[in-house]
Amino acid sequence: MKSENVNYVDELPDFVEAGRHFYNLSLIELWDGTTLYLPVIIVAGKKAGPTLCLVASIMGDEFPGTVIVRKIALEVDPGQLAGTLISIPIANPPSFGFGSHPPLHVNPLDYMNMNRIFPGRRDGYPSERIAYTIFEKVIRKMRANYVVSFHGGGPYCEVYPATYFTGTEVMEASMELALAFGVELNTKISKELLSTEEPGRVTGTLDACCGRHGIPAIIADIGGWGILSYYGYSWLDIGLKGVLNIMKYYKMIPGKAAFHPKAKVFEGRVWVRPNSGGFFEAKVRLGEEVSKGDLLGVVTDVFGEKKEELVAPKSGIVQLVRTYPVIGSGEEAFLIHVDGTPASSLKRLR
Repeated sequence: MKSENVNYVDELPDFVEAGRHFYNLSLIELWDGTTLYLPVIIVAGKKAGPTLCLVASIMGDEFPGTVIVRKIALEVDPGQLAGTLISIPIANPPSFGFGSHPPLHVNPLDYMNMNRIFPGRRDGYPSERIAYTIFEKVIRKMRANYVVSFHGGGPYCEVYPATYFTGTEVMEASMELALAFGVELNTKISKELLSTEEPGRVTGTLDACCGRHGIPAIIADIGGWGILSYYGYSWLDIGLKGVLNIMKYYKMIPGKAAFHPKAKVFEGRVWVRPNSGGFFEAKVRLGEEVSKGDLLGVVTDVFGEKKEELVAPKSGIVQLVRTYPVIGSGEEAFLIHVDGTPASSLKRLR
């Protein structure tokens, strides 16, 4: 059933009047001829200002970001807004529809991880076409000045709130955007880090693609395990506060932005993965500082015999912890942010 309040379009309009507007932007057709749409909410303010684009569920099982960007777009007052807010709550509809089942991070139409293939291709596989639509037909067409791409731990892991920004020509502006989000952990994805991880994991992300095209962008990594709060934290509240702080910082809404008093900028991150499979038990918590050699977790067999101890390869802060009780060889168990230094205050708050 089509809502009268939603505009079904092949292209977004060149000009959007002040107010809140709902669009279903056509993506691809399925085998039965059904059109797949990208939901887009655009809130245009009555005053001039920057354009901020929020994107969630590029990986369909990372739900907290979807709730955050949808709530912001539905509640921000156009009368108080300077500039434009663009919200894409479900960036990967096929993956989102299968978010609680395998194949999880990938699109079930082509088994691609869309956050490895930006900017996509107009005439490519389904995931490439969706990525192309997001980048070319939304972000570039609507002249976004800043982009925040929400991610999380999915159904198997939990993450401590963090931002990532990529080492491109707009790295300084992206770092400023990251610090404006207002969390403790902020990590630079450098060329050196590229050599330690599979290339697509870094170069094909939406934020990296935006950076290469001169658009400051970050990843906001929040929540996981299919829930909105854990370890005493409300991922929803942290995400909402972060977006609102960005909007205050760039003068899109009234209010004074805050700088996180413990904000750090990290130069790297290291993954910890077991060589053994079995039952998994974490021995550290999110946000915990660890030293090189500290015990992080253990893998045991079905009879309770210890098969492997996982230890910290470097000192740092635990940003991701696996919450699923079983694990296989090479699967993600922990992520540690390393080589952190205190961040200087935001330029516009000095």
